[in-house]
Amino acid sequence: MPGDLGFVLVHGGFHRAACWDGLLPLLDGPAVAVDLPGRGDRRAAGGATLEQFVTSVVTAVDSAPFSGVVLVGHSLAGIVVPEVARRRPDRVGHLVFVSATIPAEGRSAFSTVPWFIRPLPYWSGKRRRATDPPPAVSRWLFANDLDEAATEQLVAQLSPESAAVGLEPISRRGLSPAIGRTYVCLSRDRAMPPRRQRRQIANLGPPCQVVTLDSGHDPFYSRPAELAGVLNQTMRLVRPSQ
Repeated sequence: MPGDLGFVLVHGGFHRAACWDGLLPLLDGPAVAVDLPGRGDRRAAGGATLEQFVTSVVTAVDSAPFSGVVLVGHSLAGIVVPEVARRRPDRVGHLVFVSATIPAEGRSAFSTVPWFIRPLPYWSGKRRRATDPPPAVSRWLFANDLDEAATEQLVAQLSPESAAVGLEPISRRGLSPAIGRTYVCLSRDRAMPPRRQRRQIANLGPPCQVVTLDSGHDPFYSRPAELAGVLNQTMRLVRPSQ
């Protein structure tokens, strides 16, 4: 693994790269936060595909000012970062999944959500329409452990999302077993409750280090120092001994 390492951070559904802003100064290495396609543009979001998501992150990895990458994916980015690592095994040394969506092999991201909330995003995806949760739902899903100021910041940064991405079947075949994996469980998460997080870890399969934070779905807002500590420790594990 190259001696110079940095982080490439990939936000989850409805979020933007700005969600990582409070975390960046706490990291022990350089970092690049990626904005996935369609941020802030409903029409572009409705037409976005998983391949476009993956390509945008591959581009960020290729252009990063460091040669070794700890690739971090939050929530929906769990379907993106393994494919990026499969395409760039020479650059990606470790994957960190933060309460991330990990479908069973060949299944879609929608297969991981409860049956009673699937119909609306399913039909939006079939029609290539963007979706976004109402502000009250966003507050309940993402901000249950945040104060009002942080909640307002979070809600203001949310963006329409491509529902079609959630319909695409996911495969992790060909992902190098030499690339390490860490899953960060969030014990107060409502968007991906702990029981469902454990299913994602089982779908990912061993070997996978599991770390638990006492946090809701967005620890970069509620527990930035603790999340940074996990990421920094990961970097120390990946970094070759001097």
